[in-house]
Amino acid sequence: MCVCVCVSHTGVIRASLLNAGQCATYDSAKRFVMRTFDWGDDVLTHTASASLTGLVTTTVTNPADVVKTYMYVHGTSVCALAQIEICT
Repeated sequence: MCVCVCVSHTGVIRASLLNAGQCATYDSAKRFVMRTFDWGDDVLTHTASASLTGLVTTTVTNPADVVKTYMYVHGTSVCALAQIEICT
């Protein structure tokens, strides 16, 4: 017996990309800002690091946002794009 299951909802995919981008970028951006500008661990450093992280995560999630918007406007199902067949 086989069942066709949707891989994931576009919102879940976007959230995964967003979280991965934030986690991977913030610490690196903070080290870069502190090393480059010789700043301490203060509010200015966190603001600059958060801004860089926001730029990266926006760039990473943009393609998922475009696909999600296209699917919403055209009424396309996620299952039409990606399916997994589970057989027992």
